[in-house]
Amino acid sequence: MPDSGCHWTVNTWPLSIRTETCCSNLSGFPQQYPSVSYGLDQNGVERYFVEATPGEANSANVYAGIVADTTFSVDRGFYDAAFEVAISTKTLDAAIYYSFDGSVPTPETGLYQLHSG
Repeated sequence: MPDSGCHWTVNTWPLSIRTETCCSNLSGFPQQYPSVSYGLDQNGVERYFVEATPGEANSANVYAGIVADTTFSVDRGFYDAAFEVAISTKTLDAAIYYSFDGSVPTPETGLYQLHSG
């Protein structure tokens, strides 16, 4: 990353002085998400990172982008009978994962098949 001319210093006890370069090259922060890091990759491109690396260079493990909001065919609420729900998004080639137990969804917990149309 090119030197932006912006530096900050950390002083801790026992005496330890460290000067760091800050990311003033960012054009501004877009919406932030829990457990998702944001910054510049090794080529100076702004990205969302899968893992935070405080005090280290950002990893190459990045998200491809943010999926547009999802739409459900049935609104939330309380119902007396089972029914099918369709989920859609305007993001092309999106993969929507789900879980039934509140855990973080993964390909192993379930992949919702989006239908075009």
